[in-house]
Amino acid sequence: NLAPIFAAGAGWLFLRKPLDRTFVFGAAAALLGAALLAFGRGGGGEGALFGDLLGVFSAVWYAGYLMLLSDLRSRVDVWSAMAVTTTAAALVAGIAVVVSGEAFLPEGVSITGWAIVAALGLGVHVLGQGLIATGLGRLPIGRSTILLFLQPLAAALLGWLILNEALGPAAIVRAVLVLSGVLVVQRARRAL
Repeated sequence: NLAPIFAAGAGWLFLRKPLDRTFVFGAAAALLGAALLAFGRGGGGEGALFGDLLGVFSAVWYAGYLMLLSDLRSRVDVWSAMAVTTTAAALVAGIAVVVSGEAFLPEGVSITGWAIVAALGLGVHVLGQGLIATGLGRLPIGRSTILLFLQPLAAALLGWLILNEALGPAAIVRAVLVLSGVLVVQRARRAL
């Protein structure tokens, strides 16, 4: 969930994309809420710290992807941008499979297993990343990526609805903080 901060910060630092005080305030509120949701899950220890560090590392790469996608969307339509990023990701994944010695296709996977993979590809990549690419083509990167702070909120709500993971009063307050930050940033965007 740090990717929007890294993307907006890099956009400001390298691309001279302005960040106003309202954006910074809203982003800080959303980031605080997202962090509190993540750390409020309990657990801890060395494994959790390593996992959190991997998350920060992946957020840097995801921010880079968002910046490249934003730049690409300034020049081409959403379907062309998705074709380019999907092809690049497939090439990187293919190289990783060859280097690791893993099989390209798993053995013994059922029709249900393939249906789940297809649903993830269509739902997560085509729909999810397609909507992100659409937003990046219409809004500055700092404004569009702030909506990604809704991901931990969605994860908490889906965990509650699907996995019966209860949301206590503290989690609800944290979720409201995320939504408040996103709302502040979106209202600032409309005022521009």
